[in-house]
Amino acid sequence: MSYTPTDKKFLKDSDKPSFHKDILFSFLDLKCLYNSEDEQEIILFHNKEVLVEVRAAFYDDCVEKGVFTLHDAFDAHGSFLPFELFQQRYGINCNFFRYFQVISAIPSTLWEKSQVAC
Repeated sequence: MSYTPTDKKFLKDSDKPSFHKDILFSFLDLKCLYNSEDEQEIILFHNKEVLVEVRAAFYDDCVEKGVFTLHDAFDAHGSFLPFELFQQRYGINCNFFRYFQVISAIPSTLWEKSQVAC
């Protein structure tokens, strides 16, 4: 049997423990949500390129309210949402400093990629 990382049949027929199979199936399902490698880079949190204080930015309250990608922080014209509108749209109660930290931590190359993907 030949192995390819995206072959679900291989996983189904393998002798791996069911726990590992479940994790790998879930990973493959998540990976299929994206059409290309570039689109995976627009994820806002836990992105190795969006660093706040030398760590990948992550704020669980933002994720819980539906902020997952750079696009979630954009307005209809591809500009970042003003702070007040961001809070209003997602019902997030955060301070301006935290919002500005994340927005300013986005490298211009990543921002440009996300603009092309819009």
